Amino acid sequence: MVAGSQSNEGLVKDIINVIQASDLGWTLKRAVQDELSKSFVNVKDIKRLVPVFMKESGWDIKVRNVVFMYLMTHTPPSHPITPPETLKEPMSFIRNAQARWEKRILKSINTMCTEKNIPLARMRTIREQADFTQKWKDMAFSDENMGDIRPVYAPKDFMEVLTSLSSPNYTAKIYDYSDVNERSGTSVWGLIQVRLHLKTTQQLRVLFSNLSTHHFQTGADDIEGPNPEWQRLGVKTVQLGYTPTAQRYLQQGCYPTQRGDIWLLALGVDNSPLSYQYYNQLKASVFKYELLVDRLFLQDVRLTAGNHEAYFVFEDLVVQILLCFSRDTQFLDHFKRTSASPPHAYTRNNMDHTVVYPPNGIIPFHGFSLFLAPMCFIWSDPVILYNVFKALYTRFFFRLHSLSSHPQALLSCSALAGKSGKQIKALQAEIGAIKDELKTMGETQESRHAALLEKIEALQGELSKVGAGQDKLNELVASKCDKENSGTWYLGMNINPADGHIFGYTVGWATGVDIGSADEALTKDYLSANVWVKPANYIAIVRHQQGVVDAVKVFKFRTSAESLLTRFGLPNMNPGRQIVTSGGPIQESVADTAENLEDDPIFSVGGDLAFNWAYTDNGCRIALTGGHLSEVNANDDNTHGLGNNYACNPLTNTPNGADWPHDISNIQDCPLQSCREVRLQGTDHGPGHHLKSGPVYGNYAIYVSWDAESFPQPGATLSAEIGLLPRDCTTPVALGQNYWLQHSGDSSCVSCSSLRFQTQQSYGSICVFVQCIGISGVWCAMVGFAYRMWVHSPADPVLSNKLIVFATFGSYIWANFHYFKTESNFTTICHLVATWLGYEANNIWIKSHQQRDERQKGKTK
Repeated sequence: MVAGSQSNEGLVKDIINVIQASDLGWTLKRAVQDELSKSFVNVKDIKRLVPVFMKESGWDIKVRNVVFMYLMTHTPPSHPITPPETLKEPMSFIRNAQARWEKRILKSINTMCTEKNIPLARMRTIREQADFTQKWKDMAFSDENMGDIRPVYAPKDFMEVLTSLSSPNYTAKIYDYSDVNERSGTSVWGLIQVRLHLKTTQQLRVLFSNLSTHHFQTGADDIEGPNPEWQRLGVKTVQLGYTPTAQRYLQQGCYPTQRGDIWLLALGVDNSPLSYQYYNQLKASVFKYELLVDRLFLQDVRLTAGNHEAYFVFEDLVVQILLCFSRDTQFLDHFKRTSASPPHAYTRNNMDHTVVYPPNGIIPFHGFSLFLAPMCFIWSDPVILYNVFKALYTRFFFRLHSLSSHPQALLSCSALAGKSGKQIKALQAEIGAIKDELKTMGETQESRHAALLEKIEALQGELSKVGAGQDKLNELVASKCDKENSGTWYLGMNINPADGHIFGYTVGWATGVDIGSADEALTKDYLSANVWVKPANYIAIVRHQQGVVDAVKVFKFRTSAESLLTRFGLPNMNPGRQIVTSGGPIQESVADTAENLEDDPIFSVGGDLAFNWAYTDNGCRIALTGGHLSEVNANDDNTHGLGNNYACNPLTNTPNGADWPHDISNIQDCPLQSCREVRLQGTDHGPGHHLKSGPVYGNYAIYVSWDAESFPQPGATLSAEIGLLPRDCTTPVALGQNYWLQHSGDSSCVSCSSLRFQTQQSYGSICVFVQCIGISGVWCAMVGFAYRMWVHSPADPVLSNKLIVFATFGSYIWANFHYFKTESNFTTICHLVATWLGYEANNIWIKSHQQRDERQKGKTK
């Protein structure tokens, strides 16, 4: 406890020293003195007035920013007896490698000085100072003659040092993964051989959770135009002036027009008048003294930034900043936080005295100027640009050219990239294997499909010989069937208001992520990401009881070919309040036994669908215009429907707490000012005090379709995908002796029992129900018909053969359904089989009657 308190006291002293040594400390001291010098200030009240003055004048935020930035960039207090070199770098072999690397750099510098006969530093003559000052004003550094000055080292050289680095305490072993006994080992494949503590994939996912698709991202979620709300939030962030708030704002992006101000705030850069004065002092030092590193900087800018198609216009500005950078001794402070040490040089007249060289302690390398060049697009003022570069370098950039085990150092970043690369390669290998397997399966399926098509073509040739009666039957069936009433409905969402999951305004609607499972799609809250992105022209809202339709409304969208993700997504949420249909429902069907219709949010009111109904801090995802739609500035909590929240930002899909989301609110007039009991369905809602649980009227399913204009009637059983075929095929079609061919809309196989044989006085009738909806319909109809005809006509071998063909072909169709590729192909085969059955049934029926008459005549004789 004593050591910890001493460390905290040392931290406080360090922060106070930093503030006092900064421009902020000097200006703050002057401001406090001016305030206390006022005549009405009592000496006894100074201790109380100073904090009040700092808060009212905004100085407390500036001090907080300095403290925050210090804690972000400096290591926490350690034990008092910890060696200083261990604080800089805990691994001794990395410290030794850094020392060897620095000796190599110094040797290269000294060799260059000797070979070129160039001093490390010298004072310019008066004439040279005047010439250099003129070049500075004219931005004419491109005229400088660098001779054959070469960079001290390149990034490639530093990368070789990183890859050759290894721990003496760890023996690397490359395991043969073909040997099962060796799989428990650790592989060392990769360029970086040092064992470091790296974040796992899950830890990285948590660290960068704000980059998830669930959050608004500037430049990705605002393709159609800027988000005004996010821009206003950026303005407020700048006005607040608090560094942590700016850093949190930047995690989801920043518009280019606001980058300058918000980045300055996030980096804690304060461009006070003293900073301009300090920059001028550095500039004067550049005019007076010439350093060898000046030539290194000039040559580097000329080879990199000056030769770059995007940065060459900033060449002279970059040179000015880097020359001042080399004279700034304030950069020496960052050496306390890194394994690197500033190089020293002997003075000419006193070999016992050394000084840091260059003054900032940093030897430039090839490409160093590219740290600075991109910032020139944002700031043109050299002082602001210098201060920003200074903040970025002392916090981030210095770790990229020194050996360190710090998580932000290049060594750790390279190791993490290598680890991710291995995972990506393994994933690519798995994907390649899957592709090969799918290719093989596809080739097999294609061959089987080709063989099946040949058999179908042969069958079609046989069917074409059936006769004219078949064509007439087709015409009669086609004339009775409603061809337009077809299509497929897809289940996009199901809301169960009492399953424990809250489908509020901000959950799922705008993001379209999968919710729930397909097995419980019609019994619990469910959202299908695949259906959510399907373009749709029609929407059906179905109230059902355990998957059985209770009531349904079908609407046609005003705007065609848009998905639910587009209609509920962020671009349509701001400003929201869309009336998405017109003319009311095109179908409204309610079961006779349906209950609780007097205040149902969908079936007790008329009108069109309203999506994303935003008003102040409230939102309702689906409501009807026949109910109450609150004004945009009304905070009355009085719009009721599906997917609600009374405390959120409905324009950005951001909840304000967890008290007020709820699945379903019933139709009622309950404004916030006069009503404190909002009637809900079920128990899925937040703990808000005036949200009252109520009975569940049913589950509410949302289906979409491209072309289906009607939905199965009440009593029908729901599924995730509902296909509709021509339904108006129930009118009897007379052909020959009392023959009917009927199509049933029911997708189950229960109509096998409807395949019945009837006897009517002088004629019989065969009711054949062929189902082309559902996989088992054709098989069901054909086998059932064959069985019943065999029972009544077992003696005729010709009939028996035909019956065997019926059953065999029906079973073949059922067993190979998935080779038909598309639903339309399967439907075509269904119609062909139905027509064939009808024609043959008619002939069989006539022949069976003839045989019966002959038997009766024989008995009479």
